Amino acid sequence: MRPGAVWLIYRNRLRAQLGEELLAVFGIAVGVALVFAVLVANHSVTGSVDDLVKGIVGRASLELHARGPDGVDEAMYRRVARAPSVRRAAPALVRRVVLAGPRGRRSLTLLGGTGSLQRLGGSLVQRVGVLDVPAISLPDGVARPLGLHPGQPVDVLSGERRVTARVGAVLSEADIGKLSESPIVIAPLAYAQRLTGLGGRVTDVLVEPSPGLASAAEAGLTRVAGPSVDVRPSDSEARLMHEAAKSSDQSSVLFSAISGGIGLLFAYNAMLLTLPSRRRICAELRLLGFRRRQVLSLLLFETAILSLAGAGLGIALGDVLSRALFSDVPRYLTDAFAIGDQRIVTPATVVIACAVGIGAAFVAALRPLRELYLISPLEATHRLTLTQGEQIRGTRPLRLFVAGVVLLLAVTAVTLLAPSASLVAATLCALVSVAILPLVLRTVVRLMRRAASRGPGGAISWIAVTEIAATPTRATALAATAAVAVFGITTVEGARQDLVRGASVFAGELGSGGDLHLVPGGPENYLALEPFDPADARRRIARLPIVDSIRTHRGQLLDLGHRRLALFGRPTAPAQLMLRSELRDESLESVSDRLRHRGSAVVSSGIADEKHLVVGDAFDLPTASGHRTLRVAGISTNYFWPPGAIVVSADDYRSLSETSSATELMVSLRAGTDATTAVAAVKRALGPHTGLRVLTSSQRADEFRATARQAMTTLGQIRGLVLVCAVLAVAAAMGAAISQRRQRIAALKTLGFRRAQLLKLIVVETLILLTAGGVVGASLGIYGQAIATRWIELSSGSSVSYVPAIGLATSTLALVVGLATLAAALPARVVTGVEPRAALAD
Repeated sequence: MRPGAVWLIYRNRLRAQLGEELLAVFGIAVGVALVFAVLVANHSVTGSVDDLVKGIVGRASLELHARGPDGVDEAMYRRVARAPSVRRAAPALVRRVVLAGPRGRRSLTLLGGTGSLQRLGGSLVQRVGVLDVPAISLPDGVARPLGLHPGQPVDVLSGERRVTARVGAVLSEADIGKLSESPIVIAPLAYAQRLTGLGGRVTDVLVEPSPGLASAAEAGLTRVAGPSVDVRPSDSEARLMHEAAKSSDQSSVLFSAISGGIGLLFAYNAMLLTLPSRRRICAELRLLGFRRRQVLSLLLFETAILSLAGAGLGIALGDVLSRALFSDVPRYLTDAFAIGDQRIVTPATVVIACAVGIGAAFVAALRPLRELYLISPLEATHRLTLTQGEQIRGTRPLRLFVAGVVLLLAVTAVTLLAPSASLVAATLCALVSVAILPLVLRTVVRLMRRAASRGPGGAISWIAVTEIAATPTRATALAATAAVAVFGITTVEGARQDLVRGASVFAGELGSGGDLHLVPGGPENYLALEPFDPADARRRIARLPIVDSIRTHRGQLLDLGHRRLALFGRPTAPAQLMLRSELRDESLESVSDRLRHRGSAVVSSGIADEKHLVVGDAFDLPTASGHRTLRVAGISTNYFWPPGAIVVSADDYRSLSETSSATELMVSLRAGTDATTAVAAVKRALGPHTGLRVLTSSQRADEFRATARQAMTTLGQIRGLVLVCAVLAVAAAMGAAISQRRQRIAALKTLGFRRAQLLKLIVVETLILLTAGGVVGASLGIYGQAIATRWIELSSGSSVSYVPAIGLATSTLALVVGLATLAAALPARVVTGVEPRAALAD
């Protein structure tokens, strides 16, 4: 068939079925938008770090990275630059700072470098002057929200220091591309050392080996580096970020898989509702003498037009949704990595999202192939009805139900026997809901028919269930949409609430270590891992008569293989160890006794599992003092730092880190002292130039809880996105289903049904379908919550507190059913206004 003829036939059909086709396009678009928005959110966090690392290192393929928080002597750079296999080297100082501008504060990564860093070719530092002028340069995405402009003074807080700097250049997108949204501060090395108080120190040396000598350069640099420096690939920061974000990514993958399934169902359902009219046109064309391949070409053309239009609209809609819903960077990662706010959309993201919608559309649209190839044209013509051929006949519902039960048993077995595979198991629960729905709907129809036949005024209910029984495939698709949506929301939000409850318990212990807490940085420093010199602050506070005692806590981020773990140095008294809620299977007192022995450590479960460690085993830890052997004194959770944590005694920490820096001061007040009054007194004692924040124990705990909740923002956003898309998709599907019933509605009007009665009929039918599907989804959602919570606990090592989300499931069911029913009311009002004579239309 010539393309012109195909287009002519489709154009004529489009005129007659424009509303139905538009609803199909919208349904496909919603499915594509859901998948696209979730994929963009998942990729943007890690992708921003990848881009920033490339923008800094340029052609460097190796780097020397100091293990200690105070870096190493700058002289190491000169030794590296003289190595025979090194073509070019550049020193760098990387440190966390807080900028206090006219419009607020923000925690950022300070990068100090020299002109040799520019010669490596990194795009971030190519603008002239950023590493020459004694000032700080800021990306536009940082300067604009803080209200900063070139030449303006700004306070830089680094550890206990508060120093005034001058803003040099503001780097726009024209200067550094998409890195203009990166949370970075650029300064000449000497200026950065002055701001941080690390004169003559560097944290990294970037190396571009001579051509063909990469292996020789790495071996030579290892000899130059010494025991306190790691020699590693220059993109290690990005790799460590990927590992740190893995648990968050895995959780998002779990819920993205559920969201993708919902999107696939939305697109499939949208095309399924156009199936009766496609079956009709195929049969009519066959009867008119068109050959099978001609009809098939028309069918493929129509489907391609609809699916491409839906995919294009879906990408646009998904872009809007991702901008509106996925805007917050996980705060808990920003203290260890420079994560930007930019949205990163890759070609693969667009292709995957479009493939989901287009694939589902083609699978649904090609269902008339049976009539096309196995049934004669005359027989197909006799079957021309809007619902014929969509029956779920015989024992198929029972067989599907049995398959669903078997799948649920398999999910349970996988969860118990292979907990690491719970990601797949939780996703399969969504398929269980779809499999058992045909039998559930058949049972609901039978029960409601009996109730309608026995009770007064049951005509509306009788007709409603009759309509459902006449179109079981369409009814199952609509109910399944509600089921999977309620399942996804209950699973996602239920698991998130379990994790938040676990974080709340930990936060209470975190704040109980002292009456006041002195920490540098901002809320993102929730574990107090930013170093500062405590001597001056201790001396000033100790003079206050309200102070009873001051304890110093220490910690740092330390790279161990592919993990950037948290290393804590804690007093060994049980009351100060703060591990009770985090310990696994042992008492705090027994672990504390073992931790007092020199060279002992409490290891988080993720590290212990990876290295197959149990209590009493020895393991190697690379530190600023070289490689040290420690013995496992206990197994803990991860202190809510996903890559893992290690706790050693305060004495061991000083030996390992070779630093006197502190990361938190805990102040105990004399009995009867008011905490609010004490905060004001401590702030006055510290003076106006301190970079330390003074928090009460309750403020410290609340700040941690807020950070934990914010860290799970993506999960909450996915829940909201699923809800929005579910309502839109069900409304579009119901609108298409309702619009197809104009003649049936008109026929009922000829029998004397009033418009109000017909509206009630459609509402009752909608409520039956969505409630049946929602109840199934809510039930399986609670089960999915248990699996997801257990999986998050095992994969991330965080402590959780599981409580079945019965109230959440109930409210979600009511919300989805209520909103979708209201959204379907508009097309119902339009269709019920049809004239009775439309019943006689061909």
